[in-house]
Formats: sequence, C-alpha cells, structure tokens
Amino acid sequence: MRKSIRKSIFCGLIILGVSFQTLAESTKTYFSTGEVEQVRERIDGKLSKRINYDKTGRITKILEYANGKQAKLTVYYDSGSIKGVGEVTNGKVSKSTFYYKNGKIKRIVEAVNGKRLKATNYHKNGEIKSITNY
Repeated sequence: MRKSIRKSIFCGLIILGVSFQTLAESTKTYFSTGEVEQVRERIDGKLSKRINYDKTGRITKILEYANGKQAKLTVYYDSGSIKGVGEVTNGKVSKSTFYYKNGKIKRIVEAVNGKRLKATNYHKNGEIKSITNY
C-alpha cells in the first residue's frame, strides 16, 4: 500500500508541474556586423517583449506586450536615460510621457481611445510651462 501511495503522489506532482509550466523563448536578430540588433521574447507563443539595440549595444527601445498586444513602449536617449514612455490600452495610446535628458518630465499627453484629452508641458526645472485641453 505504501508503494501505491508514493506512486500516485509522484504522478500527481509530475502532472501538476507540467500543467503550470510556461514556455518561454527568445529570438535574436543581428546587424550584418555581428552585433545584436533585436531580441524578441515570447511566453507561451505570444510576444511579450521586443528590445532594439544600436550597433554599439545600447538599448534604443523596448516594446512590452500583454497577451500578444502592445502595452508599453519605452524609448531611450543615446546616454541610456529614458526619452519617452507610451502606454497602450486596447490597442490605442492612452498616455505618453516625454523626458528631458536630465530625467525630468518634458511633456505628458493623456488620451482616451487614441484621442488626446490633455497635454501638459514642463520647463527643464520641472515647473509647468503650459496645459492644453483638447
């Protein structure tokens, strides 16, 4: 009886492990000079992230996906600091944030269903420069 209990527990653990396992894969493309140009990551066959590089190996942009659909885009300056972030909801841009090279916010654009509602522009010192309602 002890052997049958151990076998059933062992089989149950194997089945449990397989049912919760996710399949992750990564694909790289290269510049003709051999440097990595882009990395695509997939989870369970759906695109989850795309990272683009320049020829020096710096990240130029990262696209993040949820359920295979674009959810966020981050673009970088050559220095590596963030230049802009775009958030996507239901396939349409819902918010875009742009930054100065010093890391302070330059502009925020808010939207619903891809239509702009409001844009707030900032001075380099972080103070509001202007607000536009659409």
